[in-house]
Amino acid sequence: MRKMYDLATETGVQLTTFTLGRSYVVPVFPDWTERVLTLNDLTRALAAQYDAVVVDMWDHPVNSRENLLSTDRIHFSTSGQAVMASEMVRAPAATLARRTP
Repeated sequence: MRKMYDLATETGVQLTTFTLGRSYVVPVFPDWTERVLTLNDLTRALAAQYDAVVVDMWDHPVNSRENLLSTDRIHFSTSGQAVMASEMVRAPAATLARRTP
């Protein structure tokens, strides 16, 4: 991820990333929640180093939707993707608004 962030930073863009939601359950990995929490912590830490905007989906209210996941039970459904897309617009917009005098 660091290499990807390095390459993106060279272009001058405002990096934006997201954490995974808590709705995923993978029964074959009993420690799945801990794995996702670790990945989310790494995502937040790296984002902080690069001044990236983080959309935190772990605690987002969308996690309580019964229809959040698609039939593969891995990816967000269309409605879940729509919520995430909205957040991916909203968070950088708020950051830019704070930086604009």
